[in-house]
Amino acid sequence: MNILFFLSRKKVKPSTKLLLKKLVNLRNRYWFIIDIFTFLITPLLALLLRHDGYFTLDTYKYEIVYAMILFLTVKMTVLWCCGFYRRYWRYANIEEITYIGMLMVAAVIIQTFLFDVISYMPNSVIQKLPKSLPFIDGLFSFVAITVLRFNVRTIDRICQKHTKCQSSQRVLVVGAGSAGVTLVEEMQRNPQLGFYPVAFIDDDPHKLNLRIRGISIVGNRFQIPEICRNLDIHQAVIAMPTVSGRVIREILDICQVNGIKTSTLPGIHEILNGKVRLDSIRNVKIEDLLRREPVQTDIEKVFEFLQGKKVLITGAGGSIGSELCRQICQCRPTEMVLVGHGENSVFNIQQELKQVLLSLQQKNIALG
Repeated sequence: MNILFFLSRKKVKPSTKLLLKKLVNLRNRYWFIIDIFTFLITPLLALLLRHDGYFTLDTYKYEIVYAMILFLTVKMTVLWCCGFYRRYWRYANIEEITYIGMLMVAAVIIQTFLFDVISYMPNSVIQKLPKSLPFIDGLFSFVAITVLRFNVRTIDRICQKHTKCQSSQRVLVVGAGSAGVTLVEEMQRNPQLGFYPVAFIDDDPHKLNLRIRGISIVGNRFQIPEICRNLDIHQAVIAMPTVSGRVIREILDICQVNGIKTSTLPGIHEILNGKVRLDSIRNVKIEDLLRREPVQTDIEKVFEFLQGKKVLITGAGGSIGSELCRQICQCRPTEMVLVGHGENSVFNIQQELKQVLLSLQQKNIALG
């Protein structure tokens, strides 16, 4: 573990990186061989622990060999029959630890039973060995194969950390829930796609200053402008598929006022049967602000209703208000009056509409 910590802090050479990648993609047949050697060593370690390190190998010369063969046969049989060597350890998680623990418990029960049966036989070879040996051996075996397997994931993280993309965009992930964490994992696993997660934002005060996958939770949504300035971030990804449209609108308004590019994950109704992936990220749509399917309106009737009229839009600088301005502008009203709390946001939508009208006038002149 110290070697892995050292590698994570040190710049990895290309030759070392190639070796690490080979270790990450180690085939199960090689794991099978590694486990055989591991299980031949664990009985010796168990005996050493049982005697506090004070014993000579000559005392148990033949007995320990028989115990090694017995324990090795039991453990390899249990692991093989339960499909242990059909797993891909690069993506191991807590479920795999539970799985390894269950298999080791089964192996310990079987080898303890066989050990006791054989030791009570007349002239038994293993009669002199401590009765606790199968249990201690099982503990060492569990620790050994768990550490070996999960070091593969640590090595994979080291390789990801040192894989750089020249055009990586620094990203602020809004939401440190399961969707946000899964999204960060995907970004870290695929650095060639150009997303570099810098920090999390979450409104839960209990998560503040905690770290998830090496990424800090640095504040709440009201601190987005300050955080983006301090960390040189120009894009925020909203990873909150279950929150209300009101929260999405507030976050979008904060980002728009400060010129921060904003993307989002689909709502929960869109990803209920799927997994969060990088290709799920898209620009914020009206459905995200409403958190429901949009109502289908009769565009022609709306156009007839608004054409040639003076229209007042309140909240014109907000996300919904600005979209209303764009849509109403296409209906050719005689005049549009924009009202809103944010002076900058209202000014921005006013300038945008002026550009739209100017381009339309130029088109009409060209056609005329």
